[in-house]
Amino acid sequence: MVNFQNSIEADERKLIPEQRLWRAVFNQALQDAFNNTYDQTNKFDKQMARDWMKDFNSDFADVCENAGFNPIQAFTKIKKYNLIRSGIVNKWVEK
Repeated sequence: MVNFQNSIEADERKLIPEQRLWRAVFNQALQDAFNNTYDQTNKFDKQMARDWMKDFNSDFADVCENAGFNPIQAFTKIKKYNLIRSGIVNKWVEK
C-alpha cells in the first residue's frame, strides 16, 4: 500500500483544491481499510471502508473521478493489494 499511496501523493501540487479534498477522502478510506490497528473504536470504520472497496460501484467511481484517478485502475490496484495481504499472491506485479 505504501507504493500506491506514494504514487497518489506524487502530483499533489498540481491539483485543484477539490481534487485534494477527494484524494484526502480516498486516502482516509485506504487507511481505515488497511491499517493494522485493531482497537474497537476503529473496527466499524475499518469494516465500512473494506465494504466500500469490496465491489466496484458508482460511489467508488465517483470518489476516484473527483480525485483525478482512473476508477478501474484504482480498484484493480486495491484488489491486487488485498490478494497480496491475504497471501494468495506472493508479490506485487505491475502490468
